[in-house]
Amino acid sequence: MIEKFSNIDEVRETLNRIPKFSTDGQAAANFNLDRMRVLCEIMGNPQNNFESIHVAGTNGKGTICRLLSSIYQNAGYKTALYTSPHLERVEERFRINTTEISEEKLIQFFRNYGNTLLEGGYTFFEITTAIAFWFFSTEDVDLAIIETGLGGRLDATNVIQPIATVISSVGIDHSEILGDTIPAIAAEKGGIIKNEVPVFIGDLKKEAYDVILQIAQKSHSELIPVDSTGSVYKNGKVRIKSGNGQLLMYSETFKEIDLLNILLCLNVVSYLQPFYPVEDKEFREGVETMTSLYTKRAVFERLDSNLNWYFDGAHNADAVTHLVQHLKQLAPKTSWNVVLSFMSDKLSEELAKRWSDFDSIFVYEMPYDRAAKIDELLTYFPSAKVLNEKNLNNLNDLKSELVIFSGSFYFYTIARRWLGTLNAS
Repeated sequence: MIEKFSNIDEVRETLNRIPKFSTDGQAAANFNLDRMRVLCEIMGNPQNNFESIHVAGTNGKGTICRLLSSIYQNAGYKTALYTSPHLERVEERFRINTTEISEEKLIQFFRNYGNTLLEGGYTFFEITTAIAFWFFSTEDVDLAIIETGLGGRLDATNVIQPIATVISSVGIDHSEILGDTIPAIAAEKGGIIKNEVPVFIGDLKKEAYDVILQIAQKSHSELIPVDSTGSVYKNGKVRIKSGNGQLLMYSETFKEIDLLNILLCLNVVSYLQPFYPVEDKEFREGVETMTSLYTKRAVFERLDSNLNWYFDGAHNADAVTHLVQHLKQLAPKTSWNVVLSFMSDKLSEELAKRWSDFDSIFVYEMPYDRAAKIDELLTYFPSAKVLNEKNLNNLNDLKSELVIFSGSFYFYTIARRWLGTLNAS
């Protein structure tokens, strides 16, 4: 069947029919770069028409991508950003200087290539990656920040030839696809390393560092680790060394781990200074304004200015460790109400243990096939209260309380819908 793609509704309907990793898991993935190379050839290899920075990592990669985008656009560069997953609309994945791709551009892309994509059976992520490459190419951007979807070595984004690669962290996540050991996962993340392209890494465990170092050496690529010596984080304030001076930055959303994220960005910006000059003032302002430029990112995001309700999509043990540490720094653990919802493949004893210090825990079953069911959730959180669509009024009792929603990025739209319902009542 040939689709005409005459309006945005037809485009959205087509995208909605394609299985997504968020709801269908591994069945919606296809890790074969040959397919992506063929697709790029059909489109005239748009990924070769702009300079890029490629970012992978178990945790922190989304924050680093948005920080780099904010910094470079603040310095005056036309900066593209490709991230995933989207929280509310697919357009969120494709931005130039924070502006999302237009409906007209999406329609144009599908008129050009939609039927080819459908006939080729391309996955949702392959399609969105192709959209990003085509969109950035047509808009003549100065620099594109490209986030991997899953892993790196066989990720659809890994057909680009970047000017820098970044590996933010390596931890256990998506083990059914990437492997169940740190060295195995590090090898997948390290697959984005290209010959003679600098590699910037976060604070990696030795077993991950050794793997990345070996890949970098084979690729004749300079390895540049983050160094937090002399830098300080306290209560949302970050002080770091820059050249012979210091930079002081503040955001109420900063967690302690953001000190390393910011330092990692500083390493990238400093190295690329001859090609993309950025002044200290521009760097600082770029960091500080990131959360106002990207207001909805589900990383310790305040859901409502009138409520102390926050959302953080921490969905693996390392991410939850950093989040819980931050929550305890802000207020005693007894002050927090925790509302959790997970994908079934994310639940583990190790992850549940990170939340065990909190007394007030609610669990919710999302309406997805991959979502953890109530019985599973109560196995890991036996003292939790069950939240469902019939007893949402219980949330009204928490309106004056500290609340953290967490467990899965895909819980974000549900929490926002609840908030709108409560505010409307």
